[in-house]
Amino acid sequence: MDSSHETSTEAFEDGPITPSRIAAIAALFDVIAFTAIGYIALESPLIGAFSGLLVGTGVYCFLPIFMLSESRGGLEAMADEQGSPFQSLHRVAAGLALSGGGIIPIAVMFMELDPFIAATAGIIAAVVLYIPLSFVLPNAKL
Repeated sequence: MDSSHETSTEAFEDGPITPSRIAAIAALFDVIAFTAIGYIALESPLIGAFSGLLVGTGVYCFLPIFMLSESRGGLEAMADEQGSPFQSLHRVAAGLALSGGGIIPIAVMFMELDPFIAATAGIIAAVVLYIPLSFVLPNAKL
């Protein structure tokens, strides 16, 4: 049996499904799932949607890079060799920081605090996580 699969072609080449589209769909499902969690568990769908938006934005930032990293030689090979990590957006660090910061509002709401405090804690956590991650992780570009 002859196989017509070519091993030298890059994944997602010449197809309608791209890593960015997969990440956008995953981000949309994150918003929907966290809104449902906020409504069911916390009786606050707004905080759930806010958490889902943070997590979904984070997933949209880092998922395409992670999906393409194996075929392009890893994150180090995709890294942009610039001096400071703050010269441009560090997508991997931003994605991981936003995803981590998106969980914080849900946790704060379980402590029965104000929704404003929960949203503020999520944003502060994302910023605090972004700073060390941008120095530690390679700044991979698509």
